[in-house]
Amino acid sequence: MATEQTAPTPVRLPEDLKAALKSAADENDRSLNGEIVNRLRSTFKGKRKPAADQQSEQGGAQ
Repeated sequence: MATEQTAPTPVRLPEDLKAALKSAADENDRSLNGEIVNRLRSTFKGKRKPAADQQSEQGGAQ
């Protein structure tokens, strides 16, 4: 069975941010990609609400 690969998503990062991510990736024994994916996933766990719910709580789009 073939494994699915995620399509590359090029992102421009400031050099200082890339260096900080690379350093954290090394400390966590991850690839740079793995570090970025892990950090992004952690921001979506738990308490985030869909944008439509946030707008309705704020009185709709302005």
